[in-house]
Amino acid sequence: MAVFSGAGRDRAAWNPSGQFASIATMSERQIEVLLQNARSWPEEDQDEPVALARDIDARRSCVYRASAEELSAIDDVEVSGIATQREVETAFATFRRA
Repeated sequence: MAVFSGAGRDRAAWNPSGQFASIATMSERQIEVLLQNARSWPEEDQDEPVALARDIDARRSCVYRASAEELSAIDDVEVSGIATQREVETAFATFRRA
């Protein structure tokens, strides 16, 4: 979670060690360099920023897009009998509205 101060010039971001660290707003070029570097990362390391970016995009657009894993979990529940047909339909209707 990022905390913004001023007119978006400076940011404090919560880092994995549990402390706040100040970072400057990223330029378009810095983002391009970061993406280029990320292409060389192992797939499991690439998954984390992709999921984070998807969450940020959903939060900013007020649209939630279920991941493949979430949709698969709903499918599993549907065939397992854990949820009723109505509960499954309600869950899918929620995703369609988003």
